[in-house]
Amino acid sequence: YGLRWKKTFGKSDLSFMMASLIDNDYAYRLDGVNGDGKYIFTRTLKRYRMIGLTFNYVKGNFLFKGELGKKSKKAFNDSAYQLIEKDVADVAFALEYSAGGSYTATLEATNSRIIDWTEEIQGVPQDSSSLVFSWSKSFLNEDLSVNWMSSYSMPYISWFHNLGVTYDWDDNISLFLDIYYPDIKDDRNGYWVYRDQKQVAFKAEYLF
Repeated sequence: YGLRWKKTFGKSDLSFMMASLIDNDYAYRLDGVNGDGKYIFTRTLKRYRMIGLTFNYVKGNFLFKGELGKKSKKAFNDSAYQLIEKDVADVAFALEYSAGGSYTATLEATNSRIIDWTEEIQGVPQDSSSLVFSWSKSFLNEDLSVNWMSSYSMPYISWFHNLGVTYDWDDNISLFLDIYYPDIKDDRNGYWVYRDQKQVAFKAEYLF
């Protein structure tokens, strides 16, 4: 639950948000050993508080976007699989350019920092950053659209590339092609298990 306040200035806007949220990722706590010598892990839902500010500013063909946020009492594990609560600061800035509707290009940078990070925290670095580039363009009187996105993450280096193509054959039939290519360089990355899962997907949609 939460609240959001928004103020619009012409084509630009400013928003302020507060919320109490349950983390999408479960927190696991080690609670001893059973009679068979196996570890007992308890899965818990952890609630945290969030306060944030977002803005969108339009100037000509450019759109400047930003997000600032702080999350309080996020749960992490130490080396003994006990829970540690830390605050997290998130920041994201993006620049989008639209060339009169013919194509759109976006460059976005993000960073998430664990405040008062210590070496006791396992599997999560103090700073997690990413750089994302996306490009989209329409052809054939907007019947054909092409979307490309590439993202680079660090400190556990990874690349993700995605190509999406949509073609409206007629008023009833649409064809979709998606190509997904992960390039995970570091085995400490949370997506390491997906490093070989290159994917190609084709879909046809018929409306009647």
